[in-house]
Amino acid sequence: MGLIYFLGYLAILSSLVPLIFLFKKKKTSLLLKILVLEILLVNFSNLIIFLFSKFDQINIFSIHVFFESTLLLFLFKEQLVLTELLRKFFSILVLIHIIFFTYVLTISPDERFTLFGAYSKILLSLIAVILIVLRYRIYEDDSLSNDFFFNISAAVLIYNGMQLYVVIFNSLFRFQLESLLIFTWPIIQLSTFIYHILISRAIWKLKN
Repeated sequence: MGLIYFLGYLAILSSLVPLIFLFKKKKTSLLLKILVLEILLVNFSNLIIFLFSKFDQINIFSIHVFFESTLLLFLFKEQLVLTELLRKFFSILVLIHIIFFTYVLTISPDERFTLFGAYSKILLSLIAVILIVLRYRIYEDDSLSNDFFFNISAAVLIYNGMQLYVVIFNSLFRFQLESLLIFTWPIIQLSTFIYHILISRAIWKLKN
């Protein structure tokens, strides 16, 4: 259990790193600033709730997944709107995203977290793969790792890919085989730590 708590605190504290890097850049998009602040707020809110309250954190996670995934969709849109057709397609995608979340608000928190969590992680992973391929075709191998959208896409792909199976089997872990959380929690925290570090790297690679 000591390792689990250590990784948990490490993952939460690592959400400060993107904010520090953000302050070092003169000009960044408003969407990126909101995304970093939202991640930081959710991490420390969950820490406070965990330490001082018995409130079910899954309700916060459900809202967090929606806001984070929506912000990422709009952030990705800055890169994907290459043609009028893509612009329309992406607008429809965002609309479907919002409508779907509105629907899952009517079901139980656990079902909501599982259904919307799995959907958003699959969606963001697919978009991240598309972006990585697009950036690979644009940049030379030696400069690809310095590209902002490549680093953000890699962060999203690793984070969502590692956590997808945990979200899908969320109900099983929580109510039937709770002991499995001992094995899955380090994966969740490790993926969160990597996510924050890669976002920080992406911000660092932005030009002033």
